[in-house]
Amino acid sequence: MNVRSLFPIAASVLCFALTVDSAEEAVQQSRSIDREIQQIERLVQQNNYIDCVTECIQLLERDDALADVHYYLAKSLRIVRGNPQKCLMHARKAVELEPSFPHQKELLNVLYFLKRYEEAQRLAESLLRKRDDPDIHYNLAVIAMRLGDRDAMRTRLELMLKTHPDFVSALILRASDFIDQHQYETAAPWIERALSLDPDHVQANYLQGRVAFQSQDYQQAAKAFERVVDLDPLHHHALFQLSRAYTFLGDADSAMLVRRSLEAVKALSEEQKDRFRIYQLHHPENTESYWNLCSFYLEIQRGDLASQALEKLLELNPHHGDALLTMAGILMASHQDEKALPYLDRAVTIPSKQAAARIARAMAYYRLERCDCAEADCTAILKGDPAHIKARQLLDAIQRKKETK
Repeated sequence: MNVRSLFPIAASVLCFALTVDSAEEAVQQSRSIDREIQQIERLVQQNNYIDCVTECIQLLERDDALADVHYYLAKSLRIVRGNPQKCLMHARKAVELEPSFPHQKELLNVLYFLKRYEEAQRLAESLLRKRDDPDIHYNLAVIAMRLGDRDAMRTRLELMLKTHPDFVSALILRASDFIDQHQYETAAPWIERALSLDPDHVQANYLQGRVAFQSQDYQQAAKAFERVVDLDPLHHHALFQLSRAYTFLGDADSAMLVRRSLEAVKALSEEQKDRFRIYQLHHPENTESYWNLCSFYLEIQRGDLASQALEKLLELNPHHGDALLTMAGILMASHQDEKALPYLDRAVTIPSKQAAARIARAMAYYRLERCDCAEADCTAILKGDPAHIKARQLLDAIQRKKETK
């Protein structure tokens, strides 16, 4: 046998083997990309847009021709108020790679977000020729309003609500238009309809408060504005209106507390407000997140919301010393010393928090006229730290109170 004749056969076998290996590698790479896209989709479903941005960027660094990944990145950047130019770039890239209806609709959302109303209007009208979509009808109504054409806005809303009578945002926009014309009674049924469909809608609750205030039903107005600032603690218009409602009701203390919160909110930049609203809606369910929420709520003078965040934190970690002390502090600041005691009892069992918990508990006991318990805590503190000034001062106050009696 001629050995040389085997060379072409061997080369063919080797080439075939390499081709098979390359094909298998390509299949594995494709499966890996599919898994990563599925992970991105899960993050979007969980409203975890911050992590979604990171995942998308990392995947696009390896393969820039993935239309869906550009789409998810544009959507995530829009929601978290990320870089506007990159947001638009990725939205356009998704449409360029795959001009599907969802991709074009996201481009429309981005254009509206960036206030490019004329281009958004052209794209929206083009999309409606392909498919009847209530979101796009609504977008066109809002764009007409933004461009100063109220008549066009009203016409679009009227036509839209005939075919989509339960579209909440359209109902609210209709009500807002009536309120802008001082037609409060006409606006009321539209607001009630919206709230029946979505009781937690911030703007619907706010408009309900406006209508109630205008009719001098200050109790109902306060209730509506309270609902708004619980849903959105940074809604400074609602805070202002709530302070007015409390003033008309003769509740000066509550009005003062709301004004303090309003001043704290007004001191924040728009960027800080946007960042917090996103975090409030899309934060992970862990102790660090709830501690961050608590800290922010305290910064804007909302001890009630801080307490709610702490309760969720303590469900996850019942032995979080700072959370126990902060919860007790909030309760004591509102003169609920008896309710603070269980939290302080738990904090005392944590070695690193024992001294702080004992002095706080001693103060709670003192204000509750339980001087023996207060004295016992002060004595325990001074036994370990004879120079503890607060314990010494409180012990002296207890002695004076006993002598007076």
